[in-house]
Amino acid sequence: MIKTQKYYDFMELFEQSDCPICLMRQKWAHEFIDAFLYEGVNDKQFRKIIRDNGGICRRHAYDMMEQGDPLAHAILYSDLIGDYLQNIDKKKKNGCLICSKEEEADKIMYRSFMTYFTQDTAFKQKFADTKSCICRPHLKELKAMFKKNKDMIDGLYAVQIENLKAVKTHLDEIVRKHDYRYAHEKLTDEESVAWKRAVKLMVGR
Repeated sequence: MIKTQKYYDFMELFEQSDCPICLMRQKWAHEFIDAFLYEGVNDKQFRKIIRDNGGICRRHAYDMMEQGDPLAHAILYSDLIGDYLQNIDKKKKNGCLICSKEEEADKIMYRSFMTYFTQDTAFKQKFADTKSCICRPHLKELKAMFKKNKDMIDGLYAVQIENLKAVKTHLDEIVRKHDYRYAHEKLTDEESVAWKRAVKLMVGR
């Protein structure tokens, strides 16, 4: 099995408390937007797709804005507003260029993750040892994509369930230590962030 950069990125992300696929997706989106702002706005075909779609979706538009680059935004939005002025009521296609690229990247990411998880012992062991968890939305997508590979999904579920139990234990400790009888016991580092982690694991990012 060839270990690409994604392998090492995932191994590093297991050390964090959030879903590694969510984090990998954010990393990809940041890099894609950065490249798009640097040179993509000068691509006429890209601009036509964006113009036909009526712009970028709200989430990615704000992500782009947060990454800055006034010149790139001026080029893109001058084009968009110019088209908008020509016909304010013009019907636009539904879609977002970055969303479509993100969906393509997701499929590659899912395949990479499952390949590493099922074929590399060190990868699977680190996922287990760090108590890493895939968020519920991404776990659902993985299951749908690999529904014909029951053994692969069962193997992932076995580790995921054990890791989720660890998260629940931390949550239960928060509740217990808020009881006046145990208030003298301090929360551990893992327990102090468990409530935020739980939210992200249930709804994704």
